[in-house]
Amino acid sequence: MSESELKTDELSILELLFLSATNLNKFKWDDLLELFNCDYSESQENQLKILDGTVNHPLVKKYPLKLSYQQYFLKLIVKKLEARGIEVSEQLYQKYVELLNKDANEEAGSYHYKHYRLPNGNYITLSEKSSIISQGTTGLCSWQGALALTNWLWENKCLIEGKTILELGSGIGLAGLSLMSFCQPSHFYFSDCHPEVLKQLQTNVKLNLEQLHSGTYSTGRYFYCFSSALINHKLSWNALL
Repeated sequence: MSESELKTDELSILELLFLSATNLNKFKWDDLLELFNCDYSESQENQLKILDGTVNHPLVKKYPLKLSYQQYFLKLIVKKLEARGIEVSEQLYQKYVELLNKDANEEAGSYHYKHYRLPNGNYITLSEKSSIISQGTTGLCSWQGALALTNWLWENKCLIEGKTILELGSGIGLAGLSLMSFCQPSHFYFSDCHPEVLKQLQTNVKLNLEQLHSGTYSTGRYFYCFSSALINHKLSWNALL
């Protein structure tokens, strides 16, 4: 792989991690900082590419990540560049100051967006909570298990095509919406039992299906949201164990 391809790969990984609001401690900062072991002009250009792939990304501008996450991300970038004696670009400083001047109190306890890149290159955008437990449920945020299931579905999508699918415990919809991005079951049923989770699930379904499958949400051909409590008289959960 050429040096140019390596840099492109690092920027792509950075974009993937940032847009899904991955814990910043999991970033490979040393690899990322190698992008700036170059002349001044290229270093400045790479800093602009980082901005374009993160805080200035079109998805982030339309559906912003948690403000404090964006602020801390740029703070770390600036700190690490300065520690290496690398001149920080004026645009990076300006963006950092712009984010610092926003009122973080406005987002307290609110929903935030995350963007998950799928194996086919599409993104799923979800409105979710940052806390693992919120409003008495763990269903208002995405889990690693949903990402693992998404990868399995991608590798085995031939098993899903044309089938009627019922997802038990859809949460806010990551696995199901991901599936609809690269597969076409005849019908897909989302389900969950918590009223707030159902409300947020419906928000995310509408948000993504208007982008992925024009008109399918409005016609209701494939997608339904309902509470598992409504089918308790038909399906015994204990019988599945």
